[in-house]
Amino acid sequence: MKQFAAAVLLGLAGLVARELRAEPTIWEQAREPRALRVERALTRMERVLDGVSQADGDPDMMQDFRLGTLAVAEMTGARELADPRLLVLLAQALLGAELEREVEADGLLDRALSGIAPGDGWLEAEIRVLRASAARRDPTLALEAATQALDWAW
Repeated sequence: MKQFAAAVLLGLAGLVARELRAEPTIWEQAREPRALRVERALTRMERVLDGVSQADGDPDMMQDFRLGTLAVAEMTGARELADPRLLVLLAQALLGAELEREVEADGLLDRALSGIAPGDGWLEAEIRVLRASAARRDPTLALEAATQALDWAW
């Protein structure tokens, strides 16, 4: 009986771990084959962009990680997959790399905002913050975007 209980507990732990990783189940993959591509692209982009925080303040290395994220986005077709999470990561990399592509980043954030699910308030809050960053060249727009971001953050 203890072995059965341990096996059930182990199975439940596996299910919880899968849910935490947000990997699509085999049934979700069958219903929507694009889901696996989205998750793989998301994982790759997050891993490279995470290097920015691990670069120990080295500006050249931080820029390399941001440009690497843009390269991964192009290789995985993140723009065409049009998942809001991918578009947000792409916009974040564009804004961080300071390539004067704020207009492009704002367009990506608009697409992401229009595609988010109703329960993704955290993603909308992040989009609002990034829109404030994208508007940094226009103080009026930046102030308006920052005000909206603060409303969502609280």
